[in-house]
Amino acid sequence: MKKAIILLSTIFFITIISLLIITNLKQTDEYINKTTKDLDFTQAEILIKNISKELANHENLNEFSKNLDEDEYKQLPFKIKNIDINVALKLASKNSVNLNFLIDSFNTNKMDLYYKVKQKLDFLFIKFNIENSFYIEQSIFKNSKYNSYKQVQSVINNFYEKYHDKNIFKIKDYLSYKPIDNNFLFCNINIKQNKSQIYSKILIDIKNKKADLLEFTIK
Repeated sequence: MKKAIILLSTIFFITIISLLIITNLKQTDEYINKTTKDLDFTQAEILIKNISKELANHENLNEFSKNLDEDEYKQLPFKIKNIDINVALKLASKNSVNLNFLIDSFNTNKMDLYYKVKQKLDFLFIKFNIENSFYIEQSIFKNSKYNSYKQVQSVINNFYEKYHDKNIFKIKDYLSYKPIDNNFLFCNINIKQNKSQIYSKILIDIKNKKADLLEFTIK
């Protein structure tokens, strides 16, 4: 009887130890996978920053921009450290709507300027067949000031969540938090490295040779 109890206790102890080992191995594997993903994200972010800097200082960028327009992206052959990169550029619109200018002109009662900017905004709604435009205007004025493209993008995302109208995404290149014109370029960057797909969108200031990161995803 005692031997049976001892044997049963031993089996129970071994089972518990085995479960602990399996659990620890699973947790270790999950940690390694997470660390690898974090490392991939960090490496991709550094890569995009380097590419953005290279593009902003590209010796042929100014000449290449003369063949661009506001409506269509054009491919720019580009390679860095043996990595093939898909780069597409287009001119930023001279009719872009500066949201801070819209808000400031209204708040300071400069109505002539306000209606001039609002006219640009209304034109975009008509051009891209966007209904319920009053909601966008209300959303814009919920912020007293815009300091980033992330804030601008939130206006568009909130509209889509409410009305599910994909046309709203067509105006995202026309809304800004600072003055932009044809001296700026929108740039889409697509990279396939190992098993990762990296996408980024930047805004290049041609004159000052600077680049702002607008969007960044890795899959």
